Amino acid sequence: MCSSRLSIYPFFMRILCVSTLKNEGPFLIEWLAHLMGAGVTDFLLYSNDCKDGTDVMLDVLDRVGVIEHIPQTLNKDQSPQWIALRHAWKHPKRKSCDWAIVCDVDEFPNIHIGSGTFGDVIEKLHPETEAVTLPWRLFGNNGHLFFKDGPITEQFTASATKECGYPVSATFFKSLIRTDGRFNQFGVHRPNQKSVLTHGSVSWADGAGRQLPEEFSNNPEAPV
Repeated sequence: MCSSRLSIYPFFMRILCVSTLKNEGPFLIEWLAHLMGAGVTDFLLYSNDCKDGTDVMLDVLDRVGVIEHIPQTLNKDQSPQWIALRHAWKHPKRKSCDWAIVCDVDEFPNIHIGSGTFGDVIEKLHPETEAVTLPWRLFGNNGHLFFKDGPITEQFTASATKECGYPVSATFFKSLIRTDGRFNQFGVHRPNQKSVLTHGSVSWADGAGRQLPEEFSNNPEAPV
């Protein structure tokens, strides 16, 4: 089981965001500000093959201590995201943080309790909770046919309904996980869990803090 430690409480927490980036320059600063406002304290950001200066922006942000930038030089048959996730799992920053999330630059967490932070979510959890599901909400182009220089969160406000079950991506979710939980690897949507036979079932909760059944915990293909 996960140890109940003081760092589950918001005022002691460090929350890590892991992401891979390529040509995200126009959207990077808004996304970082949004996640920092949601309580993220640490960033491991990996870049590859950037043509628009994203990597240069990340270098500057690294130098001033906002993020840690890890450039990747890969072969064409390598997956930038999976290589980054494997590297991030072994990184000292993952081990020094309390919670972590894998979040892309087109993903903006929208938290509806407290002041809208991950800390507010975590404060409502049972102390043994190791992972929280954060369901996707699919957004369309909101009538925009061309690029416009402006905040993403102000331009794109039309979304699918909460109950939308199609396409299948409407049932996807991201995971906020305890870094000392029963996992052995980051995943794009949910982490790889240690063997149930030897380590038992991971304690999962939904975004409202309700415990999810073992059938969900033990099935890596289960939707929310």
